[in-house]
Amino acid sequence: RASHVARALEEAFEQALALNWLGQKIPWFKLCAVCVLHQSFRLRFTRKKMDRVQRHSATTVVILLSILAGTAKAQCTFQFTTPYWRYECSNLIPIYAVPTVSIPNTTSFLVIRNNQITSLSSSDFAGLTALRIISLSGNKISTIGPGTFRNLSSVTQISLSFNRIVNVPPAAFSGLSTLSSLIISFDFNNPTLTCFPATWPLGELPSSTLISYDQNTANVALSTAPICPTSTTTTNTETTTAMTTTTTMTATATALTTISVSRSSSSISTSTSTS
Repeated sequence: RASHVARALEEAFEQALALNWLGQKIPWFKLCAVCVLHQSFRLRFTRKKMDRVQRHSATTVVILLSILAGTAKAQCTFQFTTPYWRYECSNLIPIYAVPTVSIPNTTSFLVIRNNQITSLSSSDFAGLTALRIISLSGNKISTIGPGTFRNLSSVTQISLSFNRIVNVPPAAFSGLSTLSSLIISFDFNNPTLTCFPATWPLGELPSSTLISYDQNTANVALSTAPICPTSTTTTNTETTTAMTTTTTMTATATALTTISVSRSSSSISTSTSTS
């Protein structure tokens, strides 16, 4: 009946709005389509058209399911593109973390480009041992946590270009025993990156890995990747402070010695006078 179909449409519309609040953005035209269908059933159909509604209710339900199915399909895709099973979530909805739960274990090519991921952790790729290629370019990644790529011994390529990487602690790259290419060029925090911070654990990568770090430089071998010199400013400051402290202590000790000698001389003079 019309009231039942209208109620179904109303629930679908409410569900779509709830998904939007959860961050799974649904295109506006799909929301409008559900809304229009809903209003059409509520305002236009009368008792004389009950039979027609009942006759076409199945068609309406099909349309509704198509709208919702189309929305789900627009979020992420999983398909076989020779020779990889490719899982992609790019340019569609805002993603703030790697959707580990929804990624099939058979995925070998993972693409999550142009989203809002801010960091990577050891749980992001847990169980995805079939991965060969990881592309996370165009996010806002600033930190790569320890053990992020552990047990990913089959990964050969990683792209982290167009991110904001600043924090790469020890063990961040551990487990990438077959990595052949690492791309971190066009980093927004270091747009003209010419060397790698000494704190980055590049030694955890295979020596044959090629690294792309500068938009003006082709891939270079890990063994020739330039390491930024450690800053001497802090060291010089600490040294100067230490020298100043030492000088002050020496001057104080000298003054105390002088006072002590003066007191001793006075004591001797007093004793002599008394005698």
